[in-house]
Amino acid sequence: MDKNLLGTQLKDLFDSWGVDVDDPMPGMTRDKYLSPKASFPDDPLALSCASYRLYKNEPQRRFTNIDSVKASQEDRVQAQSIRDYYNQRYTMRVLKGQQLTEYQQKTAQFLSGLHHLTTEELGLLYKLPYFHEEDLALEQVVDKTTSEEYRMPHFSQLTDYTLTPLVEIFKSRKGGEFVQFVYQDQNNHAVMIVVRAGDNMVTMLRGLFRQPSIRVQAHSTIVKLDTEQDHHARKLTIWELVL
Repeated sequence: MDKNLLGTQLKDLFDSWGVDVDDPMPGMTRDKYLSPKASFPDDPLALSCASYRLYKNEPQRRFTNIDSVKASQEDRVQAQSIRDYYNQRYTMRVLKGQQLTEYQQKTAQFLSGLHHLTTEELGLLYKLPYFHEEDLALEQVVDKTTSEEYRMPHFSQLTDYTLTPLVEIFKSRKGGEFVQFVYQDQNNHAVMIVVRAGDNMVTMLRGLFRQPSIRVQAHSTIVKLDTEQDHHARKLTIWELVL
């Protein structure tokens, strides 16, 4: 994706919304916006990928300060992949006339070189590799399953499921951090078991996830996956194994 083309398209879009890239983002106070600009000894996204690489190798090293890491060639390749991925996604939204959220606006500005992060905005930088991995995993789920039909009422009766593991997804949001164990059921639909990160259940569920398949009886609800596609899945609410 041509960075200059993306920057021009996004600048035109922001102008059409009355958003000046030199003004605070929507909902951001002037004082917060005027916090010091962050300085980086190297490509900030590559440094964030280096921090993420350390976390993947040693989970206890979460969000290692980017001032203390060095970017490898692998990190630079990943950084470019993240830029390409979100540049393409946001450009397509622009071309379709869809409005970006506040977070997407800020991310698009940063990735296209229209916005220099301040010290108050480093969370966006640190989390981009996490969000990228999550988005790629969700795309894998969409590719391998058929969307559930959304209907009311969307809470199910007790149902038998035969589940084949697809992907484990770590999800971090303001409301907390969760682990999603995503399965494929006998009808080719996506089924999720969601547990809060750090819960003792995570270890047990990871053990189950290594099994070729499991059978459960469960109540569930239909939820929309957090993807660009209109894709729905089942989230198990009350469930037990069938031995």
